[in-house]
Amino acid sequence: MGSQDTSYCSGVNVYPGDTDNNGVVDVLDVLPIGVYFFENGAPRETTGFFWSSVLGEPWEILPATFADANGDGVVNEVDIIGIGVNWGNTHETRGYTFVLDINDKTRFVDHQAAFQEIYNSLSGEGEVINEIREMLRSVLGIQTPEVFSLHQNYPNPFNPITTIQFDLPTDESVSLTVYNILGNTVMEPIKDIAYQTGTYSILLDVSQLSSGVYYYAIRAGKHHAVRKMLVMK
Repeated sequence: MGSQDTSYCSGVNVYPGDTDNNGVVDVLDVLPIGVYFFENGAPRETTGFFWSSVLGEPWEILPATFADANGDGVVNEVDIIGIGVNWGNTHETRGYTFVLDINDKTRFVDHQAAFQEIYNSLSGEGEVINEIREMLRSVLGIQTPEVFSLHQNYPNPFNPITTIQFDLPTDESVSLTVYNILGNTVMEPIKDIAYQTGTYSILLDVSQLSSGVYYYAIRAGKHHAVRKMLVMK
C-alpha cells in the first residue's frame, strides 16, 4: 500500500468503485471495503455511483476515503454496489494507490466479521457478483460444501431476528418457506432464487409473527429439509 501524503489536504479525487485508487474497478476493490468497514468521515458533496471524478475531503484514514464508494460518509456493504455498476471502468491514476494483497491472509484476520457481513449481503447471480462471492470465500476460508444441509437457526428461541444457514453442493434454485404448526405458509423469504454452490446465511425477521412454534423449509432442486424454531415475544 502506498504511504499517505499530506498534499491531499486540499481534497482527493475519488472514482466511485475504484476503492484502492489503482485506476481500474475490479474484484480487488472489495478488499478495502472490508478492511475499512464502518470507518467514517466527511461525506462528499456529490454522492452516488456515477462514474466520474468526485472531489472529497480526505478522511483521517486516507485509504478509507476511497473505500467509501458512494460518498455518504461511511464505509459499508452498500459501497459494493459501486464496484458492480462500474465494473471494468478505468481512469488515469494520480497520487498514491492503496492496493491490498489478496494473498496476505494476515491482513484480513481482524476483519473477518466485516467480510462475512459483505458476503451475506450479496444477492443475485451473474459474472461480477459470482467473482466477488468467490473471492470473499477465499478471504473467509469458506470451503465448497460436499453435501446439502439445512442448519438449525440461531439464536433459537429468538425475537424477532434469527439466522438460517444452508449448504449447497451444487448450483440450485432455492426457496425458503416458513409454516405455522397447522402447516399454513406464513412467510416466504426466498422464492425460486438461483444460488451458486456455497454456504449461505439468511437473516429472518419475524416481527409480524406471534409467539409460538414454527417450521422453516428449504427446497433446492432435488433437496428438501425442514427444521423447527421457536419465536418468544
